[in-house]
Amino acid sequence: MSSATAIVVSLSAFALLAAADIGVAHADTHRISGASCVPAAETIQNDRYETGAIGVQMKGSGTARFICRVESDSDTWHGFRLFYQDGDGSNGVAAEVKAKFREAEMESPIAKNLCTASSTTNASNTTGFTFLNCQLPSALAPEPDTYYWFEVTLRRDAGSTVPVEFLGVAVF
Repeated sequence: MSSATAIVVSLSAFALLAAADIGVAHADTHRISGASCVPAAETIQNDRYETGAIGVQMKGSGTARFICRVESDSDTWHGFRLFYQDGDGSNGVAAEVKAKFREAEMESPIAKNLCTASSTTNASNTTGFTFLNCQLPSALAPEPDTYYWFEVTLRRDAGSTVPVEFLGVAVF
């Protein structure tokens, strides 16, 4: 990819993140760029990702997993928005971007899923940069003695070259 192409792609991704709040009844309270998330050990060992301007891109085939910590505060959360690119869209089977919003009490080894979003379930079937909302069953007031995080998985099947990129998440 040339430098000029990379700049255009980065600007397109920034524009998507900025435009996502337009027409939304509640603004994002916490935004986390994909590039700031921590790759899992197996993702590093298997050399499965590249860091972009604001996100992470799938490298090769297989899976890549990232952990994104959410700072809790006094806000009430209603869900999250996943920003991504799945090159074969929701109708394809060669790629997927999936985010799980999770919680665990500080003294407990048991994690609980709060909400899951997957690019394979997006009704728009967009293959470019897009986003997908995941609504919590009920509003959540973060507890001070609880950890909150996203577990994001990128997957691309062997032989596929479709772009797979995780740009970020936003809690709203």
